[in-house]
Amino acid sequence: VGSWFNRRRPRRADARFARETVPTLESFFDFLGDYAGLLYLELKCGGSERAALVEAVAGVVQRSKLLPRVVVKSFDLEAVSLVREKMPEARAAVLFEPKLSTVFARPRRLVELARRCGADELSV
Repeated sequence: VGSWFNRRRPRRADARFARETVPTLESFFDFLGDYAGLLYLELKCGGSERAALVEAVAGVVQRSKLLPRVVVKSFDLEAVSLVREKMPEARAAVLFEPKLSTVFARPRRLVELARRCGADELSV
């Protein structure tokens, strides 16, 4: 991650960051420690990687002491359904694209879709 930044912005480059990497979800949860706020974790997936991603995330979230404050959310309604199956104790949210036509033309439809996949929250 750091080397990419250094190449892209040479004036702001810093050799100390050249070997920086993106933290794992587990290491990020460890870093947060006793954080008391809500954590919104968005799953960006679809198709063939959906089940594997939900399984991997569920394992990390369920082992974490932050579980009561985690809300797993996704635009992928099937992923939200899988989250409910794998982690019934976790909160789940469905995301919908913030188009006025989506929100105002069919609000009941959005609520129904959220209910069907077991979402606790709906985000537009």
